Amino acid sequence: KRRRRKRRRRMSGVQPSLAGSVLPLEDIRSQAQRTLISLLDRRPGRKVLVLDKTVSGPLALVANIGVLKEHGVEKLFHLEPGLKVDDGSMKEVVY
Repeated sequence: KRRRRKRRRRMSGVQPSLAGSVLPLEDIRSQAQRTLISLLDRRPGRKVLVLDKTVSGPLALVANIGVLKEHGVEKLFHLEPGLKVDDGSMKEVVY
């Protein structure tokens, strides 16, 4: 029997190119990334980021996992019933 593997979307390090767009999408992405970084940096230290599943895809268009890690995000979880993220090692949990 072959097991089916669940495909998980991951926030890859490669973002789609927005060059040549009719709209100023590169500017919009840059502004969104600066805003996200500013919000993350308000919470000093290591942090856990908890997201609704529907936000993961759009977030990956703004900032890849490397950017999040540069600003203290150690772990990323999807919001779901019964989720426990506090193992005592993280100072901040950001929703």
